[in-house]
This record gives sequence, C-alpha cells and structure tokens, in this order.
Amino acid sequence: RDVDAGSCEIELRDARGEGKLVEFSANRLTVDDGDVLCLIFRDVSQRKQAEARLLDQQRRLEHLANHDVLTGLPNRLYLNFRLPGMLAEAEREHQALAVCYLDVDNFKNINDTSGHDIGDEFLRALAERLRNVVASGDLVARISGDEFVIVSAARDPRVFDAIARRVSAHLREPIHVGGRDVPVSVSMGIAVYPQDGEEASELLRNADIALYQAKERGRDNYQFFVREMNERVRERTRIE
Repeated sequence: RDVDAGSCEIELRDARGEGKLVEFSANRLTVDDGDVLCLIFRDVSQRKQAEARLLDQQRRLEHLANHDVLTGLPNRLYLNFRLPGMLAEAEREHQALAVCYLDVDNFKNINDTSGHDIGDEFLRALAERLRNVVASGDLVARISGDEFVIVSAARDPRVFDAIARRVSAHLREPIHVGGRDVPVSVSMGIAVYPQDGEEASELLRNADIALYQAKERGRDNYQFFVREMNERVRERTRIE
C-alpha cells in the first residue's frame, strides 16, 4: 500500500486487549538505489493523559472564575462578560431584553437569627428556584451576597410583566431550611433594552434604581424603570 510521508495518531491493542495511543509516522527512504519504508511508532498515552488532565484543570479554573462557589450560578464577572453579547444578539434579532435585579428583603435577619450556615442554605435553595423558573435561554447570576440578576430576551417587551409576576410568585413560597419554613420576600427592579438603555452598565444601573423604588414601596414587589426614577435619585443624592 502506498504510504505518504507524515504522521498520525492511532490506537493499538496488545494481546490482552488493552489499548495504547501511539503516534505513527511513515517515511520513504532511498538506500542503495532501493526504496525503503521506515515506520516509527511512539507511545503517546501518558502525554495525552497529562494534556487531558491539564485541560480539565483549566476548565475547572475557568468555572471557578466565572461561577459563584456557593450556588453554582454565574457570577458578576461572567454577567459583565456575557451581557454585552446578549445585547448585540437582541439588536440583531430585533428583540427586547429585560435586566431584572433581585434582592432578598431583610436577608440579614436570617443570618442574625439562624446563623450563616442556614443563610447559605437559604441562598442555595433560592438559586435553585431561580434556575427552575427562568427559560432555557435566560441568564441567572448571583452578583453579591443576596443579590441576583436575571436577563431575558423576548420579541414583545410586554411579556416581561408576566415573567416578573411568575418569578415573584415562584419565589414567594417559604423555603424549608434548618428544620423550619423561612418566609421569602424578594424585591425586583427591571430595566428593558432599548428604551431604558443600550449599554450593559446603563441597564444594570437603571434596574438597580428600579429595585430601590420597589423597596421604597413596601418591598416584596417589582418595579419597571421609568426616567422619573432617575431624577428622584439625583434629587435625593443632592439633598443628602
């Protein structure tokens, strides 16, 4: 059979059926006016195993860098990386994009009365609820202690009100931790692309302003950002 010069990786099995990955190379040589085919086999199994371990370690490090250790959700770093791409995709697809900023009301009371272990268990359970309530293409991130962000795209921005109602209702059920049912109260502020901002930082800021309004209006509710909110925040800051 004709063999071209070069190399490739193949698997060889010994008499016991155990496989080894080898690098196989074939070269044509001319010796004393005769053609000689030189075949070389080199065991590369250990090298491949080491490369696989290194790749796995890199993936774990990337996951740790981009995900929250407690809940396993994407973290602020990943949100800041991913959100601009989601905005660009929404622009291409002529979609609206909602940035929902969530904060657990009076979470400090849970830590103070039940301990930080119970507080951590509460946050893990809440994160799992968020995973279950959002659509498959939505992004859920934990960006600080008891603050979360949901990013959702839709053709019609009017559906975001229904999404907010569904998320609020789903989160309102008590969470059983530490041998008791802990009531859940979550406030949420929502900013919508493009009317409330076209940049990731602007949408996050405006969603945070809307969240503040939700807390001022009694907590355990959601508010959509309106421009007047920004003026009120500026006025309050000026007064302070």
